[in-house]
Amino acid sequence: MKTLAATFLAMLFVDTLGALDPFGGKVYLPSPRQYVATFTLWGLLGLFSGFGDGASRLAGRLSAVVLLTATVLGPAGPKIVSFLNSASEAFPAS
Repeated sequence: MKTLAATFLAMLFVDTLGALDPFGGKVYLPSPRQYVATFTLWGLLGLFSGFGDGASRLAGRLSAVVLLTATVLGPAGPKIVSFLNSASEAFPAS
């Protein structure tokens, strides 16, 4: 359950980070539909984890996979990549 709680909070952060555009002049939250999808998915994973230890481990792993996939392929992905690229340009390898 700790993994589910941690990945849930991280997913809410990724959802919010994907909607922010501070340099474009637009700062807004994602649509409520996106948050409802996150709540629903993690709620179902929480229900599934109640079926035993194996189900709990599987639900934790699935939540981590969903979080990593959303981080890379979701709206926050290009922003994270551009941040990493600008950080690598600011601190070049010698």
